Amino acid sequence: MRYGIYTLFIALWTTACYAAPNFTGIYKCKGFDPYLNKEYSGTIRIIPQNTVYSLEMEYNTGDKAIGTGGLYDDNTIAVVFQNVKDLKKVGLERYSYSQDHLSIQGYWVYLGQDKLGKEVCEKM
Repeated sequence: MRYGIYTLFIALWTTACYAAPNFTGIYKCKGFDPYLNKEYSGTIRIIPQNTVYSLEMEYNTGDKAIGTGGLYDDNTIAVVFQNVKDLKKVGLERYSYSQDHLSIQGYWVYLGQDKLGKEVCEKM
């Protein structure tokens, strides 16, 4: 009986470890900025930091942003970000995995604004 409980515990623990989402990595992104009314590209670096993620974003529009994200569910992180050149540009973004977990996609908005941008990022 004791070995059965230990075996069950190890099996559940191992499954939980492998099932946990991991957004960590560098992503190449393409998106549409509704405020500039044009497509853009860039790179996002997602770094684990204790129980959240730290994000570094750099785009071909010259914009750079930093962000903090937390797991919303097993497939999604919710992110708050701030432009490093214009500190009044603060926004929210949601990234969700594609079915194959090779890319993430999301919608973003600046606080106080009324247009959604869209972004698709492939893991490098």
